[in-house]
Amino acid sequence: MTEIDPLTDEPIGRGGVRRDRYDNALLFPRGIPKRVPYTSASSMADIISSQYAIHLWEKRYLARGLGMREDLAALCGAEVYTTGFGLEDIGENKASGRRLDEHIRRALDTARVHEKADYGTAGHLLTEPGQIEAGGYVPERMRADVAAFQKAMRGLPILATELFVANDRLMSAGTFDHLLDGDIIAEVHPELETQGTVVVQDKKFGKLKPGAFAVQMAVYATSELYDTETDERMTFEEAFGKPMNTRWGITAHIPAGEGRCDLLPTDLTDGLAAAEHAIWVRAWQKRNDQLRKPLDTNALESAAARRAVLTARSREELSHLYGKFEDVWTDELTQLGMKALTSS
Repeated sequence: MTEIDPLTDEPIGRGGVRRDRYDNALLFPRGIPKRVPYTSASSMADIISSQYAIHLWEKRYLARGLGMREDLAALCGAEVYTTGFGLEDIGENKASGRRLDEHIRRALDTARVHEKADYGTAGHLLTEPGQIEAGGYVPERMRADVAAFQKAMRGLPILATELFVANDRLMSAGTFDHLLDGDIIAEVHPELETQGTVVVQDKKFGKLKPGAFAVQMAVYATSELYDTETDERMTFEEAFGKPMNTRWGITAHIPAGEGRCDLLPTDLTDGLAAAEHAIWVRAWQKRNDQLRKPLDTNALESAAARRAVLTARSREELSHLYGKFEDVWTDELTQLGMKALTSS
């Protein structure tokens, strides 16, 4: 749910960023004195990905949750939400739909649909520099994963954490986990060509999704730092003395519960190309000019009648055509028919 800033009456969402009702960040593009929505970097890959599996997965959890909660199943069954055919009170249908949304949310929580996502969120927080030292508690089952990340990063110091960025060309924004020094990476892996740059790093606790990761990180790498309090921008070179590497990123893959962390070089070239395809898809989805004005069906029927009359070979056939095209029949059609019969 989007919160409202009591001082400005503007919506505020995650990370103190003003957002619209679809949870898109509302930012100022360069040179435009008006806030516009920016698609989250994590959603860019979803635009060009099939959602069939995720919807099927969610429906299965919903079925489980309702099966486990008879009270929620009864509440859902008591609702009057329909397709809307024949309804006079559309408002009540919408209200019923909103109540169903809340029942669904509770049922999914009952089935623990967010368990892995919550694990990943906690893992992100506990692997931030200084979090544990500040008193962050690491649950027993997460200690091996947190320790694995810390061990993997001993030779790769983190320059900055939780950086919010905006990309005007892609109209996308988001927060990435860490910024790394490319010189250290290049010293051991010169083939990655990270010398003289800073490198984006994102942590992933779930399954590997190379394409989605590459799109998300490519958005970050081609963005600018954005101060959500002042709405001012800064390049990475201005902020850190080195440009961002737009060719390679580092995915820290920490499979939940396995106690290991792999630092995976992530090719951002194809990721950026995919993000640009996502722009096209996003624009296509918003278009509504494919359907033009309705065809004039009376004119089409008149044209069909005229064509049929010109090929008529008897009065009986003309009479049949009159019955067929009575709604658009004119004296001109009668005259054309008689003329056609005379000349045949």
